[in-house]
Amino acid sequence: MNELRRILGRIVMADANAEALFGYDRGELEGQPVEILLSESLRPDHPRLRPDHGENPNDHAMGYGRELCVRRKDGSELPAEIGFSPFEGPEGPMTIAALVDIRARKLAEAQRELLVGELNHRVKNTLAVVQAIAHQTFKASGASDACRAFEGRVAALARANDRLTRASWESASLDQLAADALQVHGPQPHRVVLDGPNSVLLEPKQALSITLALHELFTNATKHGALSTEGGRVRLTWEQVGRPERRLRLIWREEGGPPVAAPARRGFGLFMIERTLAQDLGGSATLDYAAGGLVCTIEAPLPARGPEAP
Repeated sequence: MNELRRILGRIVMADANAEALFGYDRGELEGQPVEILLSESLRPDHPRLRPDHGENPNDHAMGYGRELCVRRKDGSELPAEIGFSPFEGPEGPMTIAALVDIRARKLAEAQRELLVGELNHRVKNTLAVVQAIAHQTFKASGASDACRAFEGRVAALARANDRLTRASWESASLDQLAADALQVHGPQPHRVVLDGPNSVLLEPKQALSITLALHELFTNATKHGALSTEGGRVRLTWEQVGRPERRLRLIWREEGGPPVAAPARRGFGLFMIERTLAQDLGGSATLDYAAGGLVCTIEAPLPARGPEAP
């Protein structure tokens, strides 16, 4: 930790760690304006911010979001994290500013972003190779419909992969995944309605599984269900339920389509939704062939670290 005390924008005391961080002797710092330690880009605006801080002093804990760029005696600049602790000194209000050099953390973050970007690039290349192999294989067998279905599934996975990559493969927002899978920005956006909080975050495995499920439901609705006729609509709703264990409840509901009947044969899509999806999510998935249209209900536990429902 490095401590600098300032009063009215002047440094009145610096410790040994501050000397090491900035390259100054403490005697060189004492009495100087605090701007001497700020980067060139921050210096012009900082003096006008001082009165606000003096009138409304408050603690600012150190952590993410309290970063700035500081300048050393040799002119080099480095990222630092800062925390403020105001107190009443013998000569009036004063502030202890504690700074930490975060160059190592920034370097690690940059390396992680580089690795994630490389991973995303390789995954995309692998998916493209898989699509090419599938196309040639299905073409040889004359199964063009099967080829299109397979390519659609791979494309859905690729879109989910993009979303996860943007979040460093930590989580993906359900509303964004649903918008991608259901093509809500396509030529007929009014026929697909999404209704749910944008605060629902899914872990990578959940995100990929639900993306595939939504793709299968959307494809089925386009071929045989509500989206295969004029006036048909799909409504996808989701909510967070349960405390203390949070669970996701997602409901797919088709309206205005042709008469519905349970299929005589379970294809890959239905099997994946009813069996594989439930296993992957650690929850349940049910299909109801109601008279008014297909209804699919999915329930699954949500990550404990995710945001609470509003």
